[in-house]
Amino acid sequence: MKKLIALIALFLSTTLTGQQNQIKFEHIALLLPDAEKAAEWYCSNLDMKIVNKGTGSIFVTDKAKNIMFEFLINNEVKHLNFKEINALSMHIAFHVRDAEKLKKKLVDSGASIESDLTLTNSGDKIMILRDPWGVPLQFVERKNPMLRFEGIYVEHIAFNMEDAIGAGKWFGENLNMVIVKESGAPDYGRFVADSGKNMMFELYQKNEVPVLNLRDILPAQFHIAFSTDTIEKLKESLKDCDVVQDLFTTDSGDKIMVLRNKEGFPLQFVNRKKPMM
Repeated sequence: MKKLIALIALFLSTTLTGQQNQIKFEHIALLLPDAEKAAEWYCSNLDMKIVNKGTGSIFVTDKAKNIMFEFLINNEVKHLNFKEINALSMHIAFHVRDAEKLKKKLVDSGASIESDLTLTNSGDKIMILRDPWGVPLQFVERKNPMLRFEGIYVEHIAFNMEDAIGAGKWFGENLNMVIVKESGAPDYGRFVADSGKNMMFELYQKNEVPVLNLRDILPAQFHIAFSTDTIEKLKESLKDCDVVQDLFTTDSGDKIMVLRNKEGFPLQFVNRKKPMM
């Protein structure tokens, strides 16, 4: 009996430690001309909900509570002109149940059609719209969903890369991410999820599409954030990254740092005293 209890304790300890050491997507930050209106639009049209509202940003989460958008408020920094960004260079994707029905609702609410609804060879229905501020949004109704959540939820953020394989490998080796799906030449596409499969990167190589110069983008304009309980240890392990903002503690007790990896991704890491999700 004592041996059984010890084994159970070891299992629980290992499980809890694994959960505590998870590095998972927390939010995608966007600086748009009007954070208040953006938050309202996403909540009204994509079933999102405000979870935190401060002087510097508004956080909204999708219904699955697997990731948030942070709509930044900063009058001193010029916002990105998302309308000029090729939708295949970068886009944010939502998984939906009825793409056709949602398309009408979004267009009626100020979105524009970039690429109309199409059916893929695998049976997925896909379209790309732009929100009223030009952010490219993909909506996909998958025949076989890669993530298992209910309702409308953020599925992935996509980037055209010079080296999709290398980028995916970096996230796997350094942030414990896992490949959910991959393909070969010519695109070398791969979906790479955090260990909890909350959300994914879609990385690919399309020679006919511009590669976004991520180093030209300020973290105050756009960044991708991960939550971690071991932020100091992570800082030490990411020696190949450039430090944009060194590790500091906010007045509320959150520990935050901003780095760039070799591809230039503006990556924020945060250890929150009180998680928002």
